Amino acid sequence: ITLVSIASHEFRTTLSIIAIASGTIRMHRKKMPDDELKAKLESIEKQVDHMTYMLDDVLLVEKAEAGKLVLVPKEIHIESFLGNLCHEVSNSKGGSHEVKLTSNLLFEKIITDEKLLRSIVINLLTNAIKFSPEAPVVDIITSNDAEHFHLTVKDYGVGIPQAELANLFEPFYRAGNVSHIPGTGLGLSIIKKALEMLRGTITVTSTPRVGTEIHIRLPQQP
Repeated sequence: ITLVSIASHEFRTTLSIIAIASGTIRMHRKKMPDDELKAKLESIEKQVDHMTYMLDDVLLVEKAEAGKLVLVPKEIHIESFLGNLCHEVSNSKGGSHEVKLTSNLLFEKIITDEKLLRSIVINLLTNAIKFSPEAPVVDIITSNDAEHFHLTVKDYGVGIPQAELANLFEPFYRAGNVSHIPGTGLGLSIIKKALEMLRGTITVTSTPRVGTEIHIRLPQQP
């Protein structure tokens, strides 16, 4: 199985959903109730966001594997950066979950690569929402000191069997208890690649049917 084949399948699926929704609007617009039209348009927007995230991930992996990914450290205001991402991801998922941000920061800013941090946070939040369909809250908690920035994403969903935790960061790997939930199995491997480049670490604790907690640690500056 290859990145190209997985990405092609995901893009085709997403494009099919967009095509069906837009075709329905085109054929039935004159007699379609406003709330149904709104739902169809929101579905299209949601799928476009999904494709954008996937494309960013595919390009990141391709550049990293080709040795062409260049770090561009910059100063980031953590709370506003994360607040915007929480809002963006929640909207892209149709507002199905509240993403609750709790900040315990000693310093308001971090110096790191913005694109890589964005990819890490989006993948963490997207996974947390995806794998907690019955629990409508996802927590994201931040803290830092002079040396390190800490970020924890906690969901209350399906969880991961203990025996499968060691394989989570393998590309395309998906735990056996989530086969009914669509996905590529790329998210955590992308997070790990990004963290390696940023000299960061990741730890995962999880209990089936209780939830998953993922903690990342980054240098406060390069």
